[in-house]
Amino acid sequence: MSSAEDRQCFSRKSGAPDPSQLCEDMKTETSDGETAEASEVCVKKEETLELNIYNHGDDLNNPPEGLSIKEEEPDSKDYLYCEVCKTFFFNKCELHGFPLFIPDTPVPMGVPDRARKTLPPGLEIRKSGIPGAGLGVFNKGETVPVGAHFGPYQGRLIDGEESMSSGYSWVICRTRKCEENIDGKRDMHANWMRYVNCTCNDEEQNLVAFQYRGGILYRCCRPINPGQELLVWYEEEYTKELNLSFDFLWNKNCSMNGEKSYHCSQCGKSFTQQSTFQNHQCIHRGEKPYHCSQCGKSFTIQSQLQIHQRIHTGEKPYHCSQCGKSFAIQSQLQNHQRIHTGERPYHCSQCGKSFTIQSHLQIHQRVHTGERPYHCAQCGKSFTQQYHLQIHQRVHTGEKPYHCSQCGKSFTVLSNLQTHQHIHTGQKPYHCSQCGKSFTQQSHLQTHQRIHTEEKPYHCSQCGKSFNQQSNLQKHQRIHTEEKPYRCSQCGKSFNQQSNLQRHQHVHTGEKPYHCSQCGKSFTQQRHLQTHQRIHTGEKPYRCSQCGKSFTQQSHLQQHQRIHTEEKQSRCSQCGKTFTHSVIFQTHKCSNLETLHDLKLSN
Repeated sequence: MSSAEDRQCFSRKSGAPDPSQLCEDMKTETSDGETAEASEVCVKKEETLELNIYNHGDDLNNPPEGLSIKEEEPDSKDYLYCEVCKTFFFNKCELHGFPLFIPDTPVPMGVPDRARKTLPPGLEIRKSGIPGAGLGVFNKGETVPVGAHFGPYQGRLIDGEESMSSGYSWVICRTRKCEENIDGKRDMHANWMRYVNCTCNDEEQNLVAFQYRGGILYRCCRPINPGQELLVWYEEEYTKELNLSFDFLWNKNCSMNGEKSYHCSQCGKSFTQQSTFQNHQCIHRGEKPYHCSQCGKSFTIQSQLQIHQRIHTGEKPYHCSQCGKSFAIQSQLQNHQRIHTGERPYHCSQCGKSFTIQSHLQIHQRVHTGERPYHCAQCGKSFTQQYHLQIHQRVHTGEKPYHCSQCGKSFTVLSNLQTHQHIHTGQKPYHCSQCGKSFTQQSHLQTHQRIHTEEKPYHCSQCGKSFNQQSNLQKHQRIHTEEKPYRCSQCGKSFNQQSNLQRHQHVHTGEKPYHCSQCGKSFTQQRHLQTHQRIHTGEKPYRCSQCGKSFTQQSHLQQHQRIHTEEKQSRCSQCGKTFTHSVIFQTHKCSNLETLHDLKLSN
């Protein structure tokens, strides 16, 4: 490897085995008086699993016998990989907690047949199922779960030349220009991991070998059921910084399994399976061979395509046991469950706001930094999230990939389709605790509750007027700019809001699409229907804080409050009388005008 700092050294952090200590040049006297250097790391190919699992989050002050803890400053590349949510993490996965480590049975160095004796409970060594491979390691206990870690691999530190003749060596990066070889050929200085065979194909692989802080670990990437053989393949990131000697060593290791290697001329990586090699070449060519038959979107990995297709099928196999809500991806369910537990482990140091997911905190922090790293190439608009940019670009392309199966209406965002479908189901899951009103979206409930709290957090910098929604402030600001971007194609009249244009167009069409289910009366606007329905329900959500009188409309409450403030908007220019309601003013008959009229008649 050309970079020791670049990600690949195995050590133990907060509970993981610390190969850098186990691999310290431990000198032990062998039976023939020879001094051997023992070291820990991980490669090649041996007995029971009730599983003696060591949790990365267990008591860090009392690790299992034979394991040591070395406290170090975290390196930027000291990350492990979560097989479930497919992300790297430091110390603890934010969704699945601490990783599992299955430790070796402690055996002193130099003991004859040491490698076999270090087997964790639940594993056994017997003849491999791979022709010509000799011995292999099998699971005879409980199923080994995905994400479990074995290791580190143990053996003697040897020079590069000696490693070329061994079938049990791994290359370890120590510094940018220094590599070491850990060899498990001599079983009295190795552990059981020397007996784990290389996989013959992708379908059989259940372990991934990778370098981490000075050692090699094996990570379980597929459940290993009782009776199955443990078969390993290396993580591609492991070879990025290694020199060409690794290819020779790996091919030699695999040759014991009768493997055939395929070499990439562009990056030097080699593969035992032609299909894996061909998939790898697609990455260099920028190919995405897996295509969605419904929308045409392409993917480099078949599993990504399968997850994507759930958008079209509506499949949501992961269900919340508390509320019954379903999700297409397991990680989404795990994030959702924090709603019930109230857990928000990620805190903003600037404003104290907390989040259930670390990525949400990182996005939130852009509010403070002003960072908007995602730019639209067509209009230059910037966004804090790539997802928001992708949605925005549909404004230019006109793409609306989410279709309602009941009415055919299309949407640019899946969440908008899901919200729309509440119209057909009549579902309104969000309820106001003060007035009982229900809403299809939680954000609508939050906005509604400002009616009761009278909170108006959005202020106009030009006139000081306040609003309970940011969108209302943005619309209001067009009064100052006199911007009217929405124009009627039939009469040319312009509007500052699209909704106003849509309502105006009902004048030309005569359409009244909103019908009262109780009396059949129709309305051009939905809000007019909602106000009308209060006649039937008797609902009066707008209450005067001074006298307690309630009203069906906010405008009626505002007019009523003028009684208490003695505010009178309309004034007669002849007699000076003032009125709180413009309707009353319009019906006012001025006595001064009548006197003037009588004088004119008498003359």
